[in-house]
Amino acid sequence: MWERIKGLWQQQDHPELARSEQEQQTDLDFLSQELQAQRLDGLEQQLRPLTTSKFRPVAQRAERMLGLVWFHQRKYTKALPIFEDLARQTNSLNDWFNVVTSATLGGEIARGAGAFERALERQRSQADEASADAAAQPSIAMLHYFYACALRDAQAYEQAFEQLQILRTLFEKLSKGSDPERLHLRGLPSLEQLLELMVDVLSQSDSTSEAAGWVQAFGGKLDNAFQEPVQQAVVQLLQTASNDSAPS
Repeated sequence: MWERIKGLWQQQDHPELARSEQEQQTDLDFLSQELQAQRLDGLEQQLRPLTTSKFRPVAQRAERMLGLVWFHQRKYTKALPIFEDLARQTNSLNDWFNVVTSATLGGEIARGAGAFERALERQRSQADEASADAAAQPSIAMLHYFYACALRDAQAYEQAFEQLQILRTLFEKLSKGSDPERLHLRGLPSLEQLLELMVDVLSQSDSTSEAAGWVQAFGGKLDNAFQEPVQQAVVQLLQTASNDSAPS
């Protein structure tokens, strides 16, 4: 009885909650377009009532979108608990990775690392199950790449370098005999993406010359088709060190 009374009160206060599940999903479709276009003003107020929908798929989707609104507004500490709650409910890879990025960018590095392990576990289990969703999910390599980017943006360079070492091993193994233009078919970031990340992270090391040697050694493990961009990255890394040491 009490839940029924509560529901009636909510419907009077928020007429949209009296609509059918399909109608509420249609409302979310529109709000999703606004979110994708980064038109964030007023979205929080429109999403909040739908997070209390009696239809669980609607409520979960609205919560996820509300978390994404806060994420795009860089309110990571507000987004994090929503994503954690959703991840515990759904155990979906995307929800766990939302925890990873919001925790990491919010400075909760250890919390993000724990969620990243959960995301990897979920990705592996989906691959083992050969589920229909598995093919649409990011590969192991792309998860490490996106995580490394978040760590770089959080200025957690040492942890980002740990991910780079994993990416280097995966790239050396999976890129053999591949056309650089088609690396995505093997679940890898492009070489340009990886090298840009390497330069960003390694330019923060204590010894840029040693870091350049690390990139050079990486290139030595790759086919000839990959050598030119690797050498360009080495030059860029050394130039970064030279610019940083120049007197102002």
